[in-house]
Amino acid sequence: MGILKPTFSLTQNASTAKTDVGPISMALSLTTPAVSITCDNVNHKIVTIGTTAALLYDGSKMATSHGVEIGQTDVTSEGEGGTVGSFIYLLNTSAVDSGTTNVIYVGVDHDGGGTSNDDISDNDQTEDGSKTTRLFTLKCGEFAFFPFDYTMDIIIDANLAGQTLECWHWNRSAS
Repeated sequence: MGILKPTFSLTQNASTAKTDVGPISMALSLTTPAVSITCDNVNHKIVTIGTTAALLYDGSKMATSHGVEIGQTDVTSEGEGGTVGSFIYLLNTSAVDSGTTNVIYVGVDHDGGGTSNDDISDNDQTEDGSKTTRLFTLKCGEFAFFPFDYTMDIIIDANLAGQTLECWHWNRSAS
């Protein structure tokens, strides 16, 4: 087992600042509290994404866009989703091409329901839960770090083929 110590700091100037003008009238500085997370399995992969939605994480293991396993997490021996879970870090490592913003779409579907037929790049998302729902978009250099229970599939898509997404998964251990 190992220890993961995530930290995050967010700062912004006030909207009246002379440089690096902020979006609101006051300056802001937020920092996460110190926390230690015990982890028993870590997986890493850089995935090349096409323009067809593809399974990234099927609720028990990470996969490439072709369904190749990145690392098996045995969730049954460590507890059920909601009691143990994991942490996911995603970073859009795509290069900016001729001023085009290469974006990667990240969505979720019910466990076992993720399919490449769901177009999460579409801005008109289905609201009835019958298809993958887009959660967020990562532009070049943007990242997301979030807790993840083993109850959903994570689906990825991109506006242009050949984009890259760096993926890390830490399995939170029961102890």
